[in-house]
Amino acid sequence: MEHLQAAEEYLEKADADIERIDARTNPDAANRAVAEALTSTDTPVIELPPDGSVNLPGGYIAPDGQVFTQAEVRELTGVDEEALARPEVTKSLGRFTQLLLQRGVTRLGEFDNPNNSLLGSLLIGDRDMLLIAIRRATYGSSLELSVECPACSEKLDLQYDLEKDIPVKKMEDPLNRAFPYGLKDGRKLSCKLAIGVDQEAILNAGTKTVPELNTLLLSRCITDEAGVPIGVEGVRALGIHDRREILKAITEAQPGPQYQSLTVVCPVCGKDFPLSLTLFDLFR
Repeated sequence: MEHLQAAEEYLEKADADIERIDARTNPDAANRAVAEALTSTDTPVIELPPDGSVNLPGGYIAPDGQVFTQAEVRELTGVDEEALARPEVTKSLGRFTQLLLQRGVTRLGEFDNPNNSLLGSLLIGDRDMLLIAIRRATYGSSLELSVECPACSEKLDLQYDLEKDIPVKKMEDPLNRAFPYGLKDGRKLSCKLAIGVDQEAILNAGTKTVPELNTLLLSRCITDEAGVPIGVEGVRALGIHDRREILKAITEAQPGPQYQSLTVVCPVCGKDFPLSLTLFDLFR
C-alpha cells in the first residue's frame, strides 16, 4: 500500500512537469524522448512488495506424517481491512489473529486457502512467521517503532528490517514436538509445544491474571505418562517451581521468530532493555 501511494505521488508530479510531444507532428523528437527514457539512469525504482513465499520453521504435519514447511501469503486489501475492523473481531485478539491468518495465508503445503482447523494445528512459531510474512507483503519489510527507555524515559525512534533483523529458530526434528518432565515425587509428565488453538484459547480467555493464563496454557500442553491430560486442577496442584520450569521449557523449545532476543541500547543513558514486539506493532 505504501508502494502504491509513492508511485501515485511520483506520477502526479511527473505529469505536471513533463514536456508533451506529439508524435504525429514531431516524430523525431518523440523517438529521441523514447530512447532517452529507455537508457536513463534517473528512472525511480519503486520497491515491490516482497515475495509471498514462507519457509515455516516447524511445519504442518499431515495425517500421514508428512511435514510441509512451504507456505504462501498475500497482501491484505481493503476488503480484508473492513473485515478485520468489525467489532466482533476487534474485541477478541484471538479472533483477530485467526481471521488475519485465514485471509492472508493462501497456501500451506499442498493445501490452497487452508481453513481454521489446519491453521490452528500449526505451532505458534509457525503462525508468527506467517503473520510477519503477511505484514511484509502488505506494508513492506521496514518496521518503525517509537519506544521509551525504561531507565531514563528518553523517547527513541527505531527501525527494523523484518526479514533481516529478527532471528528465526528452526526445529531440528519437526516430528518431535513433546518432551518428558520428571516431578519431585517421581511422576513423569509429557509436555507438548503449544499450537494455534492453544494460543487462541489464551487470547480469548478474557480478563485473567498471568498465573491463571499460565494454568490454562499448561493444562492444554501437559499429559501424564498414559497421554491423559492432567487438566486445570492437575496443573494447579503442581509446585510453582515445576510450573515455571515447564513453561520455560515449552517457550524456549518453540521455533519461529525470536522476539525476545531483540534488545535496545539507549544512546542517552547507555542502558539496554528488551524490545517486546506485538501483533499491534506489526499491523498498526
